[in-house]
Amino acid sequence: MSDMFDYLNKLNLKLQSQQTHLSFKDVLGGYLSKVQNWHRKVTEGNIAMFTNLSQLLNPEETLSAHLQVDIPAHLNSLDDEFKNYFPDLDCDEEAFVTNPFTPGLDITVIADDIQDELLELRYDSSARNTFLKKSLAQYWCSLQESYP
Repeated sequence: MSDMFDYLNKLNLKLQSQQTHLSFKDVLGGYLSKVQNWHRKVTEGNIAMFTNLSQLLNPEETLSAHLQVDIPAHLNSLDDEFKNYFPDLDCDEEAFVTNPFTPGLDITVIADDIQDELLELRYDSSARNTFLKKSLAQYWCSLQESYP
């Protein structure tokens, strides 16, 4: 449990940092992919990512059979709870915010009233150069006048 609370605390701090509001889905998606990877590893008997638990076991010791079942079950439950709280996590509806220049971006999922502006933006070389030079928040603030 202490390992999991440590990881959750780090996630919490990361979500509270500056600029996270623009990469919220990325941060949570990365965390959930870690949870799924931990599930796979524990099922295989690997607990290296849980440092406190690893230190409790002798090097020749392995997880008990019930822990090899309980830990993945708890990881599944954690994954399910995050997906319950954030049901739109897998939705790419706001992908244009994090990178409006992504090839093949589906504009049909974007509100009709801004589709034309987004199409113009995608072919604006000056905006593309600015995107490469500034942070995401600075980039969108710099476009406020050109693309209200």
